[in-house]
Amino acid sequence: MLRHSLKAFLLPIFATLMLLPACKGNSQGVTDLTLDGKIDNIPIIMEISVWGHGTNIIGGFYYYKKNGPKNTLELSEDQNQQQGGGEKPILQESDKDGKITGTFYAQFWDGEVMHGTWIRSRDGKQLPFSLKVVKRHWHYIE
Repeated sequence: MLRHSLKAFLLPIFATLMLLPACKGNSQGVTDLTLDGKIDNIPIIMEISVWGHGTNIIGGFYYYKKNGPKNTLELSEDQNQQQGGGEKPILQESDKDGKITGTFYAQFWDGEVMHGTWIRSRDGKQLPFSLKVVKRHWHYIE
């Protein structure tokens, strides 16, 4: 639980420090989301932060419910493969060593529900995923 709490604490701070120079004194809106859903029939929890100000950068982590929050996979938006003007995020997952292990391709994302296809990196296996926002926290950072 400590690892999860530390990540939840450090992720917004890291993002703030990285984005501050780009904001040039403008306020930056951040939305922290908890999503509950499944990859195929496997229950997962995803926690992401969406940084606004015209960039809509997304980052966070997810875990399989059966493994618990101590076994997370990191998520970062693939800025090189944005689809639909950033309205349909592509999230790359990576393990603790930074190796990309899979990719979430959202075919639909309205801010409440996300669904699409997850593709495993090692063999290209494709599975549907569906997630729904169960918790939302919005705040400004300067």
